[in-house]
Amino acid sequence: MMSIKSWIHWCSLGLLWLVLAGCGWQLRGGGSYEGPKAINLVPEDRFAPLTLALVDAMHRSKVAATSDAPITLYLGDEELQKRVVAVTSIGSPAQYEMSLSATFRYQLHGDKTVAIPQVLSVERVFDFDPSATVAKSEEENTLLEEMRLELAQRILRQARHLAPLDGQAQP
Repeated sequence: MMSIKSWIHWCSLGLLWLVLAGCGWQLRGGGSYEGPKAINLVPEDRFAPLTLALVDAMHRSKVAATSDAPITLYLGDEELQKRVVAVTSIGSPAQYEMSLSATFRYQLHGDKTVAIPQVLSVERVFDFDPSATVAKSEEENTLLEEMRLELAQRILRQARHLAPLDGQAQP
C-alpha cells in the first residue's frame, strides 16, 4: 500500500510533467526532423570532425546516407576562428569567443544548375583560466564538439526547404 507521502510525491511529479509538456518545453536537439529521409552526402574530407558529426546527426534523425538519394549535400571544410574578448589585469586572456563555420550546398537530383553555396556558423564564448590550462583545454574541446553537432543539425535542417517530403506539398 502506498503512503500518503509517496502518493503526493508521484502526483507532484505527474503535475510537473504535465506543466512542462503543456508549455512546449523539450530537450535541446530533441525536436522531430521534418526533412528528406535520404541524402547523398559528398564531403570534401570524409574523416573530418564536422563530417562525422553530420553523419551522427543524420543517424539520430533517421536519415539514410545513400548515393541514389533525391538530394545531394556537398559539405566543405569547417573553419574555426578564435579571438580574445576579455583580458585579466595582467594582460593574459580571460575570455575567448569561438566561431565555427562551414560551407555547404544542396542539389536536387537531376537539377543541372549549380546550387549556391551557403555558410552557417555557430558562436560560443568561454572563460579561460591560465592557471588551469589542462581543464580549460578539455572544456574547449568539449565545447567545440557541441558546436560541431549543432552546426551539423542546422545544416541538416536546411534540407527541409528544398523539396516536397514524400510527394507532399511544402507549407
